[in-house]
Amino acid sequence: MRTIIATLLMVAFAMTATAQKDEALLREIATDNQRTIEALVLYPPDARLAILEASKYPAVLIKMHDMQGKTSAAFKDLLVNQSRETQQILYEIGRYPGLITQLLDARSDYSMQQKALEILPMAQRPAALEVVQREPLLLARMEELFQTSNAAFESLIGNLPMVDRAAFRQLLDMPEVVELLNEDIRFTVMVGDLYSDNPVWVQHKIDSLQRAVAQSNAEELENWKATLENDPEAQKEFIAAGKEYTSNYYGTDSEDYPYDPAPEVNYVYVYHSYPYWFGYPWWEPYPRWRPYPYWYDWGYYYNNNSFVVVYLPSWDFMHWYFYQPRHHYYYSHLSSRFVEHYYGYRHSGTSISAGVGEWRERNRELISDDFLQPANGRLPEKLKEYGKFEDARQQYNARNPGRELDQSTFLDKNARKYPDLQKSREAAKIEVAREKQVQPQPADRWTPDRQPREKATEPVVRPPREVKPVEKVPDAPRTIPARPAREKDPVENARDYHQQKWDRAKPAPQPQPKVKISTPPPARAPKTAPKSTPRAPTKTDKARGG
Repeated sequence: MRTIIATLLMVAFAMTATAQKDEALLREIATDNQRTIEALVLYPPDARLAILEASKYPAVLIKMHDMQGKTSAAFKDLLVNQSRETQQILYEIGRYPGLITQLLDARSDYSMQQKALEILPMAQRPAALEVVQREPLLLARMEELFQTSNAAFESLIGNLPMVDRAAFRQLLDMPEVVELLNEDIRFTVMVGDLYSDNPVWVQHKIDSLQRAVAQSNAEELENWKATLENDPEAQKEFIAAGKEYTSNYYGTDSEDYPYDPAPEVNYVYVYHSYPYWFGYPWWEPYPRWRPYPYWYDWGYYYNNNSFVVVYLPSWDFMHWYFYQPRHHYYYSHLSSRFVEHYYGYRHSGTSISAGVGEWRERNRELISDDFLQPANGRLPEKLKEYGKFEDARQQYNARNPGRELDQSTFLDKNARKYPDLQKSREAAKIEVAREKQVQPQPADRWTPDRQPREKATEPVVRPPREVKPVEKVPDAPRTIPARPAREKDPVENARDYHQQKWDRAKPAPQPQPKVKISTPPPARAPKTAPKSTPRAPTKTDKARGG
């Protein structure tokens, strides 16, 4: 009896110790890979289960990634001699499962092909039908490549248990997940091992985390909606900024930028990703596995004199906005709303908190916490002063190559013009010194040793993306769509959260400038004739009456 009791006690102790270790490990995973795990948990339960099952086989995920690199390159080779318009159509046709097969089966029946293409938005159908009629051989080669890729994939997963084969097949419809699991392969290995050892416990914890993340994101979005929809001045500046963003990135006005689906009062979003084996269109500057409405990056649209917030602006929009200081001069009220939202959700990791946080870090020795406080309603005024300061400094540096001035030196020479910044810099010095004295918390005793992280000698700044103008799709509708008749489903919410992470993908290492200044991105060449860019007025302008 004593032996049995001792054995039971040992087993109970081991289970308790294992549970504690698992709890600590999951805590570490969630902390070190916050954005990855938050993106993954937003998927519906069946998708989350498929992700967990696939995470047990990191080698299969890596081989899938290698296969995809080859098949997507082969697909690009098929399109290399086609016009940009034709390539856009073929990428679009490839998004709809089974559509290529239908078109090939009806190659001698014009009306049947026309009917099969009704799955596309109405504006795309005439051009798509013309391409299908003109390029039957190209469609056949696309189908052959797709079938060959699928056959290789089935061979790759052929020896796995049935439930795991089903999980990987499900992930093919979520290419952004396969990319994310490969990008954070250490995360994938750790989660896979943990799930293999204790699947029920991990599923329970993931479900709990999903509820917490979903609730937090929903609360943040509702707060952002309330802030903007009740602030006409911020709306006016946001609309102007959105038009400028679209013109800068796409060389066209927002009404000319094509979107999917066609605008109808009561439509339902049906988003199919680009096939994993074909990849997303090569002209996209970062992974976009499905097309978005043209207003996606702003997070709002304006229709029938109604300003409607759909979700937070994309990280790409926030990067563009905060990388050009003149925006704070011309849209100072909107900038103050971004900053105020950041201080309410600075640890959320969403686009606004990330965009403002990185801007604040780049200007940490100039911008103090007190400078950004909305006390007495002066935050727009102070941000306007910052925008004018940086605009003047950039103009000076452009006129004096080889003699560029950093922020501190330029402020020393022009302190009287910028009293709020002068005061802010003194406060920032104290704050930075205090922050350097804070010691990091020690890691859990049980955790394995890690390689020490190299400390960057210069602040890492995400370089501006190079964007080529998007050519117009023939007969693209110019009407701004009405708000969807229903809320986005959970898969769409998760994919949108993924988009925020992709926008923040780490760039290739860039050489650091010799002068410690934050260089704004170069102006993007618009599709049409370049438009004049407004800037903060200078003393010379005022003297001339400008």
